Amino acid sequence: VIVIYRNEVARSERELWPSGLWPTPWPDTTNVAELEDFLDTRLKTRLPDTGFVSQCLLTPDVKYVTKHLCGSLHRDLARPCRAATLAWLQRHFPGGGGMNIVITDYVSFNNFQFPKAVIQRNAEMLFGESVAGLGVYLKEKTSMTKVV
Repeated sequence: VIVIYRNEVARSERELWPSGLWPTPWPDTTNVAELEDFLDTRLKTRLPDTGFVSQCLLTPDVKYVTKHLCGSLHRDLARPCRAATLAWLQRHFPGGGGMNIVITDYVSFNNFQFPKAVIQRNAEMLFGESVAGLGVYLKEKTSMTKVV
């Protein structure tokens, strides 16, 4: 468990990581293509000697909310975001110089597909392409694929 607490009080606590070692750039967009570009650019330009948090989420602003009063954040933002960020996860590698921490909204969506994909990427990094016996599933029941 990694605890990053962005407050002056935390500086004296040895068990907490200093927040400066874990940049968390915020995409601040409702557009999936802009999100992907942002994630790609920030990952490419990250400092190699620090941790890095990739925020795979779309954030509605006032303009978006007023245009979508009858909308649903889950349906209108989280679903398209999830599809794009699952593909993004597969295009990038975890570990030094790559992804460290990846966060998103609605982690339970589609039977926890996003956290399972993150775990799968970590398993690939640790054990190579063959991760037999881990029982990690990346797709929902309708098209379930067991990674072996």
